[in-house]
Amino acid sequence: MVDLFRYQHWDLVSKRWLYYVISVALLLIVIVAAIHNAQKYGAADILKRGIDFKGGGSVSYRVDGRLPEGQLAEIIGQIRGKLDEQKIESEVQISPATGESTGDVIIVKTTLPDDLPDSEVDAALQQEAKEYITPAVNAVVQGVLPDAAAIEKPEATEIVTGTVSQELLGKGVLAVILGSVMILLWIWFRYNIAGFGLRYVIAGVVALVHD
Repeated sequence: MVDLFRYQHWDLVSKRWLYYVISVALLLIVIVAAIHNAQKYGAADILKRGIDFKGGGSVSYRVDGRLPEGQLAEIIGQIRGKLDEQKIESEVQISPATGESTGDVIIVKTTLPDDLPDSEVDAALQQEAKEYITPAVNAVVQGVLPDAAAIEKPEATEIVTGTVSQELLGKGVLAVILGSVMILLWIWFRYNIAGFGLRYVIAGVVALVHD
């Protein structure tokens, strides 16, 4: 077997400034893209968080039959497109039928106005489902399943709170910190060559955070 890497002498370190320039350029592109995203969607959604993080409503529909597996992505795109026409931000998922059920489940998640009182959130979701989401789902489903009965109302509705984001954020930050500490200790003890373990540790953790 040909070994392309053994006994090779590639002078990478002397070109490190070239890599620094490339890295900075890529970071600047990301920052500009994030600023553009913030201007487009609002500063609060600079990373275009999903509805599970922002809060909203979830509406589920049981389809009368099985949706064509090869068209699931197209079906999801069509439903989202019809809701986009109504200025409704949405996330669409399709859950295949399991067990004794004979129909797939379409789950549509949408955002709700932030200034709604808690007592009116459920009513707003029900109204949104009746006026916009159900007709959109019906139009797409009957396009791919002409013999399917029209869906009159959702099988289930649920309020999605944004509190999960705070929990995920806290656990994510803690995981990154603990992971970095464990990597730091491992590199220090495992590769403390000629007393330069600390240098390897700093380089490894900085590279990880950079990535």
